[in-house]
Amino acid sequence: MWIHEAVGGDIQRIEMVDPYVGSYGQILNRSREEFQNNVRPEIRPFEKDIADYEIIFIGSPIWFSTYAPPLGTFLGGNDFKGKIIVPFCTHGGHGAGNFFDDIKKNAEGASRVLPGFTGIGSNQVERRVRRGTRHIMSNNDVVVWLNEVFGADSR
Repeated sequence: MWIHEAVGGDIQRIEMVDPYVGSYGQILNRSREEFQNNVRPEIRPFEKDIADYEIIFIGSPIWFSTYAPPLGTFLGGNDFKGKIIVPFCTHGGHGAGNFFDDIKKNAEGASRVLPGFTGIGSNQVERRVRRGTRHIMSNNDVVVWLNEVFGADSR
């Protein structure tokens, strides 16, 4: 939301047809199986057409050192020819892993993939209660990154 507050634009959530449900362990097992078998879970059709956009921000939590499986479905199912991709991710403390390299490899046709943002904290609740993180991500962190990527006029 902080990116949206700073730059505006439209937001489109990637939603699975058969969402992850169950305990953390059950979700972890299913997603691990999907990664190991290169399964791309089916996602719901978008309301928006990415062909209408020049710049696309793409974000995901880090799962198994890269993006979550539904994002792989999105990347594999779209043509990014001539698009500028701006990746961002969150993680619970182990870093971005291969996320940025995997975005570059799989956003086929993108004219550029700009330097991305990595936020620490597995969810907003943990960030707000300051549990599990050493640095609490803030709106200012996002604004600083956007200024670095787009220049001072990104606000």
